[in-house]
Amino acid sequence: MADSAHNVYKAHVGNIDTRQLYVNGELETRARGGNNPSGFTKTSTGYTITDTSMDSWKNQSDLEVVSRWGWMLMRCPVQSIVGTTMTVQQPCFHNANLHAGQEIQNPTWLENARELLDTPGEWYLDKSAGDLYYMPKAGQNLATATVTVPRVQDLVDLNGTISAPVSDVSFQGITFSYSTWLAPSSSDGLIEGQAGFRIVGSNNPDFDSTRLNWVKTPGAVNVSYGHGVSFQGNTFTHLGAVGLNLNTGTQGTTITGNVFKEIAATGIQVGGTDVIDAHPSDARSITKDNTVSNNVVTNVADQYTGSLGIFAGYTDHSVISHNKVYDLPYSGISVGWGWGLTDQGGDTNYPGNSGVPVWTTPTTSQNNVVSDNEISDIMKLQADGGAIYTL
Repeated sequence: MADSAHNVYKAHVGNIDTRQLYVNGELETRARGGNNPSGFTKTSTGYTITDTSMDSWKNQSDLEVVSRWGWMLMRCPVQSIVGTTMTVQQPCFHNANLHAGQEIQNPTWLENARELLDTPGEWYLDKSAGDLYYMPKAGQNLATATVTVPRVQDLVDLNGTISAPVSDVSFQGITFSYSTWLAPSSSDGLIEGQAGFRIVGSNNPDFDSTRLNWVKTPGAVNVSYGHGVSFQGNTFTHLGAVGLNLNTGTQGTTITGNVFKEIAATGIQVGGTDVIDAHPSDARSITKDNTVSNNVVTNVADQYTGSLGIFAGYTDHSVISHNKVYDLPYSGISVGWGWGLTDQGGDTNYPGNSGVPVWTTPTTSQNNVVSDNEISDIMKLQADGGAIYTL
């Protein structure tokens, strides 16, 4: 017991790092403050604050500023709090202000500080001391509870190559569960451009020219250059990033009859958004002939709420059909990419094509089918999306 007056327990966990904690199979909440806290004025490097007590908070670089805005969720780690000056880590804060009119705002909430742990079901990991704090909910007995702290980021990686693809592998009746994902804890934070794809790095002069460099959120299960891979009758749950992610050059994969639920980011990703995906120099790099059918996708994107139920990027003949997709913070199914910038001839709506090369050939996006899906209870937290979103 760390604090008997407030019923806060402590366990020493050593060098574990995670962004998730489960008690009896239920995702618990990282310690956080209330919504839309007052007393913040945005500056060029962070915020001026009126609560001077924050100056004495420990482990200030663990603290995250979370801002939900439009179709994006932004998370930036704090660098320091001195007096009334809160400085936010770079390059996160720079990247969070790239999109004119859609910049990061005052915090929607603050997250991940011992000083914020004040509500049953909240937890905080003090990485510097290796101690995990938790305030149990009513009815939870920590003497008998099963407490799960995910450590692994990738559960399964099938990494083929263009000349030696991974072929004819089947997964059936397996539960993939309990992974984490630590990239949002870095100085890049989590700055979404669109659909969970992230702006990272310190060499970003403006928003539009970064579009070809946005980084794909990884999966707990990833396939690259896979041929004839099958996922049938599996369950993907309690995962810290994307559930199932098909990367460049994955062809002839079937994802059928699976359940995707309680996943931090997108449930299923098919294909990528890089130049090699849009304009590959070798047809073996095309992501094509993949089928996503008869799956249940629910309560995904539950932590990174700008993510999706199902995503397909630059792909040829992706079939997304007869899936039940519901209870989501943002869009249900999103297909396509590029805003015209990577299309043949570019997009004249963007001056200079936003610095993106102008191609003389079409992208690989063609022959994709989205049909007979049941989509409901979407757009519960974010804006500017839809049941089916196409680019």
